[in-house]
Amino acid sequence: MKELFKTVISSTNERVKNPFIGSYLISFVLVNWRAFVFLLFSKASIEDRIIVINYEYSTFLGLIIPLIIAVFYVLALPYLNLGIEKATTKASNEREKNLNEKALAKLDHKVEEAKRERKIEIERAGTSEISSLNSRIESLESDKTNLTKSLEEERKRYRDIESSSQKMFNEHQKELSSKRMDNISLKTQYISEVNRKKELEKNIDSLIKLFLNDRDIKFLQFVFSIKDKEQNVRVINNAEKSVYTKLRDMGILTENSRNKIIFTDKGSELWDLINKDVENDNS
Repeated sequence: MKELFKTVISSTNERVKNPFIGSYLISFVLVNWRAFVFLLFSKASIEDRIIVINYEYSTFLGLIIPLIIAVFYVLALPYLNLGIEKATTKASNEREKNLNEKALAKLDHKVEEAKRERKIEIERAGTSEISSLNSRIESLESDKTNLTKSLEEERKRYRDIESSSQKMFNEHQKELSSKRMDNISLKTQYISEVNRKKELEKNIDSLIKLFLNDRDIKFLQFVFSIKDKEQNVRVINNAEKSVYTKLRDMGILTENSRNKIIFTDKGSELWDLINKDVENDNS
């Protein structure tokens, strides 16, 4: 029984799915809707409802009109739709074209706005970057000025040090040159003094041999021995006085303010030489 029921339902579904049958059934219900409403919702008895339906709604038109609608729906409606579609294609295309143009216009407007916004952003970024670069340039210029100033100060300090060093070097050179000249002068004086002394020794030797005798030398020894005493010319005898007079005239001896017999500078040098010769002879 169940299988029979399923078979009936399956067959009915297949028929209903048929375009013609489905359209006919829908058209039949729509055309005869009053009969169905009366059948379903009337309060009369079922027998009365059937009688009323047979008398009022069971007509030839109730069967033909749904059939015509079904045939029209299945056969003519596709061609009608095709004609309508062809008739409206141009309008649809124009409408779609207008819509596309509007969409493109909106897109172009958005693109232009995006370009303007991007340009503004670039200008803002550029202005900010330029401001940052200007600040950086000012900072670098300030650093450059400070470095230049420091470099000039270092150069000035170097020049001062170089000038001071050169001045000290020149002064040192002058001092060395002066000392060298002094040394040369002293050396020259020393050599001259040595030569003069040697010459004097020679002259004194000759002078001693020519002008001084043993009595004169003994008197000089006497004067040398009393140089720290209060001896004067009045205590010497006539012979010694003649020797003194001779040596005084030769510039070897003289008298001071207290009449004390003393050596002259020449006499002192002569006595040193005589004394050296005496010591050499004794040795």
